[in-house]
Amino acid sequence: MIALAEKYGFDKALEIISRKLNYAIDGQAVTVAERKKFRDDQRAAKQQLEEWKRNVANEVEGKVKESAAEIEFGRALKAAHETGDYDGVARALGKKDWNELQGDYIARLADPNHQRLTELERKLQEKERAEEEQRKQYEQRERQAQQQRAILQYKQGVAAEMEGSDVGPLRALAKNPDVVNMVYSIRADHYQASGVEMPLRQVLVSKLPGTDITLQTLLKGWHSQLSEAFKDEVKAAVAAATPEPEKPKGKTAPAPKVQPSASRRMIEDREFVKSGAAALEEAFRADAQREAEERRKGNSHAGS
Repeated sequence: MIALAEKYGFDKALEIISRKLNYAIDGQAVTVAERKKFRDDQRAAKQQLEEWKRNVANEVEGKVKESAAEIEFGRALKAAHETGDYDGVARALGKKDWNELQGDYIARLADPNHQRLTELERKLQEKERAEEEQRKQYEQRERQAQQQRAILQYKQGVAAEMEGSDVGPLRALAKNPDVVNMVYSIRADHYQASGVEMPLRQVLVSKLPGTDITLQTLLKGWHSQLSEAFKDEVKAAVAAATPEPEKPKGKTAPAPKVQPSASRRMIEDREFVKSGAAALEEAFRADAQREAEERRKGNSHAGS
C-alpha cells in the first residue's frame, strides 16, 4: 500500500487495492461492489422519477398556455349565449350573424362527407387515447420490473452476507427465503428513513416493519414451536433407529427387525425440521456465549 501510494498517490492506490478485492469507492467509504450498485440503481431510479415529474409539469404548463386562447373564446361564447346575443355567438364562431351560422350548419348536415369525417375523427381520437394509455402502462410495468430485478439482486447479496456472517441465527438461516425477505424489509425500512445500511447484528434485534416484534424474538418463537410440535415424532424416530443390544453368544440370535417403511418415511420427512431446529438451537447458543464473552471482556477492561 505504501509503495503504491508513493508511486500513484493515496487515492489512486486505494482505488487499485479496492478493485482487486472486488470493492468500490463510494464517496469517502469503501463498500462491497454489489451494495454500491444497488444504491446507484436507487439513485438512478429517483433521478428518473424527478425528471419524469419535471417533464409532466412542463407539458402541463405548455398545455395551459396553448389553451389560453381557447379559454378566452369559450368565455366570449358563453357570455353571448347567456345574454341571448345569438349574432354574437355566430360572430364568435367566425360567421357574420346567426342566419349565416344556421345555413352553414344545415349544409353540413346535408353533406354525407361531413358525417364520415366526424366518425373518422372520433375513431382517431379513441385510437390515440388507447395508444397513450398502453404507453403509460408499458412504462409503468418496465419501472416495476426494473425495481424488482434490483431488489432480487440485493436479496441475493443479503443471503451471501448472512451465510458468511458471525451472527449465528442469521448464518444458520441464510438459505431460508422468508428470513432473507425479513432481513431485507428491516434494512429497506431503515435505509429509507436514514439513508444508511443497517448491520446484520442490529437487524437481528430490530423490529419487523409494522410490528412490535424483533426478528430475534420471532426466530426464537419459531424454534420453540417447532421443537414442541415435533417432540414426540423425534423421540419415536430416534427410538426406531436405535439398534437392539446384541444377544449373548451361544444362543440363536433372533432375526433382525425390519423397520417399517412408514417409520423410514417419517424419519426422512422430519429430517429437515430436525436439522433446522438443531441449527437454530446451536446458533442461539453460540450467539449467547459470544455476547457473554464480550460482556466479560468489557467488565475486565472496566476493572483494570
